[in-house]
Amino acid sequence: MDPPRRIMEDTKRGRDGNWKPIRVVFIHGLEGSPRGFKTAFLCRHFHCHCESLNTGPIIRQYRALKVNAVKQLLYVFVACIVAESILFFRARQFITGCARLPFILLLLAIPFFLMFIILRRIRLTAFAVLRNMREVKRCITDCTKQIAAQIKRVQPDVVVGSSFGGALAVRLLSEGHWAGPTLLLAPAVDLLPRCVRALPPRTVATVVHGSKDKVVPIASSRRLVRRAGGNSRVELVVRPDTHPLSSLVTDGSLATLVTDLHAHAHAH
Repeated sequence: MDPPRRIMEDTKRGRDGNWKPIRVVFIHGLEGSPRGFKTAFLCRHFHCHCESLNTGPIIRQYRALKVNAVKQLLYVFVACIVAESILFFRARQFITGCARLPFILLLLAIPFFLMFIILRRIRLTAFAVLRNMREVKRCITDCTKQIAAQIKRVQPDVVVGSSFGGALAVRLLSEGHWAGPTLLLAPAVDLLPRCVRALPPRTVATVVHGSKDKVVPIASSRRLVRRAGGNSRVELVVRPDTHPLSSLVTDGSLATLVTDLHAHAHAH
């Protein structure tokens, strides 16, 4: 059954007896907007509300962090090359014949191996560094208040959060601003303080994460699902996709996830 037909069937009857479309609040990511492709898709299939969030402070800090990381990598690479050049010229008289080529290859491999280790560490710790910055904390708090006010005003049936928006949705659940069914798309929960980085009891949520995600480690979503509070119904869906999870829109499964989550939540 195609997603549009599912959506027409999975509606709910209002107080006036008429069938109502599912109301969705979509929380976009750091570089997303109400004009993004996920928002456009949700607006075509649901009664979707999406407000523009001021994520500029976090984006600026994140880009500055990446620039500093590149500088560190260049320093490490140059230092390795200089040190290895000195080592090679001092050791070349002792290494002759067939042993010289493996020795040279080993020297060439060391800087790239170190760069790989540093890049991996930076990727895994970037959000941990960001969440301790005062400007980032203030931005997350302001965005949380904005979405909490929107939820109170709209009274949605389902909340959908993508990346940074997923982290905000988790915080809204933890702080009690929202308690309904929630769809989390590659949530960047490592941006949150540890005290609000968990789903409370009786949460109904689906977490979707791409197996090829290089921005938000899938391990963070696995921890989020594993540490959900008691009596929660939280499911992890792993897709062969990257961080934007664009395949959810191209194959229409984003609509199916929303409708199934809504139906599951109201069936209990």
